[in-house]
Amino acid sequence: RTINHVVLLDAQRIIIIDEDEDAIRNGGPGSGCWVASRRKMQAVHAQEIYKFIKAVDKTAANVRVHYVVTRYVAINTNGVPTPLQRDGSDYSASILGRLLDARNI
Repeated sequence: RTINHVVLLDAQRIIIIDEDEDAIRNGGPGSGCWVASRRKMQAVHAQEIYKFIKAVDKTAANVRVHYVVTRYVAINTNGVPTPLQRDGSDYSASILGRLLDARNI
């Protein structure tokens, strides 16, 4: 049986943007740090499944996690919060879709 679990997630827990001058010149407001962001997403995903199984259903074999993502703020490579500029919510949704290998967002 599949159990659905909904998680409220602040985008800056996951999305890392490189704001150095070269990144801005080549990629707009800052380029995504894909490897580091994917590692963070995988860690959060594993943690959420573990927390759900431990607290709610110890017998759950298949947990499907649904993320409700808030804010369009990422962190830069120095750990400082940074807005994702205009259309940031669409940008953060696209980034998270890529990190989760989503079929749609």
